[in-house]
Amino acid sequence: MGSITREKQKEIEQLESEGTKYCNGCQEIKPLFEFLVCSTGRKLASTYCILCQRSRHLQQKYGITLKEYKKLFKKQSGQCAICGTIDPKSTGKYNTFSIDHDHKTGKIRGLLCSNCNCGLGFFDDNPRTLIAAANYLMQNGEET
Repeated sequence: MGSITREKQKEIEQLESEGTKYCNGCQEIKPLFEFLVCSTGRKLASTYCILCQRSRHLQQKYGITLKEYKKLFKKQSGQCAICGTIDPKSTGKYNTFSIDHDHKTGKIRGLLCSNCNCGLGFFDDNPRTLIAAANYLMQNGEET
């Protein structure tokens, strides 16, 4: 990755001093609050707005667009596909539902809150183990 020229650096600092920044993704000048701060130590905002960063992340990691994510979200009525909560309980930078996918095939199964997504992960996505855990809870009076 190349270094930023002094002229470009001054332009960036000027925009940021005015409370705005140019997004390299959507190519719009936006308010600074629409950007995450880089952890480069220079305290500059990211070169992509949050929306463009999310879109790039979805495309790179899951092969879907932000539009496809929103369609899946709407299909699930804005709820976790397992527990039905509307709170993603995310600790990530986007505070959105996790994209549950088959780790072998990459096929997307649905959107889950952080708790349900982690729960599946702790059980290695193994239905037999999950059923055994549910049976254990029901046999021991923990059904809710």
